[in-house]
Amino acid sequence: MRIDLERALEDIAGAAGREADAVPVERVLTRLHRRRAARTTMTSAVGVAAAGSVAVGANALLTAPTPPAGPATAPAPTASPAPSADALPAPATDLVPGWVPGEAPCGEPFALTPTDGPRVELTGQVLHGGPDANDLFTPGLGESWALIDVTAVPEVPGQALDTEGAPTTGQHTFLVDDAGTVALWDEPTDEPPIPLKDGTGTNLAGVRDAVDCRTGQPLAGEYRVFAVHGPGEQPWVAGDPGADAEVTELAPVVLGVGAEQHDPWAVPAGAPVCGEKLDDVLARIGEPALRAELDPAAVASTSEAGVAAPVTLTATGDRVVASAPQHLRAFLVDDDGAVVTGVARQGYASPETIDTAQGPFPAEVWQWWDGCQRFDGGARTVDGVPITVGSTYDLYVWDVVDVRTDDGGTRPGTVLGGPWATTIAPW
Repeated sequence: MRIDLERALEDIAGAAGREADAVPVERVLTRLHRRRAARTTMTSAVGVAAAGSVAVGANALLTAPTPPAGPATAPAPTASPAPSADALPAPATDLVPGWVPGEAPCGEPFALTPTDGPRVELTGQVLHGGPDANDLFTPGLGESWALIDVTAVPEVPGQALDTEGAPTTGQHTFLVDDAGTVALWDEPTDEPPIPLKDGTGTNLAGVRDAVDCRTGQPLAGEYRVFAVHGPGEQPWVAGDPGADAEVTELAPVVLGVGAEQHDPWAVPAGAPVCGEKLDDVLARIGEPALRAELDPAAVASTSEAGVAAPVTLTATGDRVVASAPQHLRAFLVDDDGAVVTGVARQGYASPETIDTAQGPFPAEVWQWWDGCQRFDGGARTVDGVPITVGSTYDLYVWDVVDVRTDDGGTRPGTVLGGPWATTIAPW
């Protein structure tokens, strides 16, 4: 049952969340995220905190995490053209014999507008895949299963997730077809997910058959993905879920054509490594593709749990068109010029596109201050080097985005900003 998956995730995340967890498999809405007014308007401490494969059945488990590579040169450009709208298949509409159409909201219009609530961030992605020889979910191995990896995290790292009046059973994810109708959603199990008590989040990830809930036919084509955190147990797709509700549009999922998908668990090549000297990090990065800027007052004091702040991105040279991440990563540097926090967290794609020809792009940095990771003989060890409350560090924004190339492929482009002085406040 899904509760077994939740418990496994939380056990892993509870330990790894403070040890800069790293995991296998490419990488904001209103207000701090995107502020989308005309269009549809976050990495997390849990999510699928250590998953390249997920066991499904009565007892669902995750495989052990794989440590990220150390400092490396960014990979060369690779072509990975996305399928055009004309190339996408149309899903079959006839009812599979014996299939019983799902209950509401299956088949209902999704009529909510993305809204940034005051307490919760929703971050994640839907991945297609299938079972390996051990019945473990493996992303990209066919398209018979869909992993709904969506997590609620605090608006600001370390802020308590007060679910009073808005229990986590009101959090759901919906795949919506091109007619705006719910084709698949994460129906609840008999047992509700377990909220974590330390403010790190609530994991609602789970594997589903990748079939249309209305017909039983395999999902085919592109589906928009919406996650909703609202009050009560009902799945909100319309009406008014209240002022505290969070409605987020995640990256779309494409099925039926073997499309490549973003790998949220891969730590980008060249990531800063704890204990590494800042000069070495900057020398490896060179000239970034995008410069991150923020208001220094917004990060003058940050929680020892992490940071959340609005950021703007501008090109350092030629026009940049790139896939936008849900959140940008960040790290801290001490007075000795050494990196003291890690960046090995999930990095999810958003449905938005950065286009610097349109002006500065609004984004958000959202990062837990993970403990240091070091590598001895190829094995990951965690020193547990703490950051000190009351001390001041230099904060840098860093990430890697997929910049589109003229041949329809992508190449990695670095985002960099800082330093900004930040004093660590108690959690």
